[in-house]
Amino acid sequence: KADGNIIAQNYIVSSSVTSIEYQSLSGSTIFGDSADDTHQFTGSLRVTGSGNHYIETGNVGIGTTSPDTHLEVEGAGDQKIQVKSTDEDAFMLINGYTSKYAELGFLENGSNRWYIAADYTDSDKLKFGLDPAGASTKMTITNAGLVGIGTTSPAQPLHIAHATGD
Repeated sequence: KADGNIIAQNYIVSSSVTSIEYQSLSGSTIFGDSADDTHQFTGSLRVTGSGNHYIETGNVGIGTTSPDTHLEVEGAGDQKIQVKSTDEDAFMLINGYTSKYAELGFLENGSNRWYIAADYTDSDKLKFGLDPAGASTKMTITNAGLVGIGTTSPAQPLHIAHATGD
């Protein structure tokens, strides 16, 4: 159209196209005519410009075409997710809701193995173990710097409890 807008009911990209790049200071680009449309991009997909870029619903997969969670990364060999900063302040946040665990879990073949979790019943504790609910906590570090091994309530800088109790 003469006003700079392109409106297409059906958008077909031939197999010879290896990437699509769209840049704009304002406006939107929409592919398809309903929320259940499927669009597959092979090669590279780059989103540029200022502002927020987001996927409103559904899941995102890297290395998989059927992700089970909001973000799933799948692949063989050494898998890495890297948070990299151009200065010295690179970090990753895990933010749990009130009365819920903020947890980093380690699975093996889809089964829970270990976790590191903030204790929502006592926000001054960080727990390590097999069960985030606390039944199998193996080590606890308190905000005061106390470390408990075999106990979730250390009473001294290093408190080691026997399996039969504190």
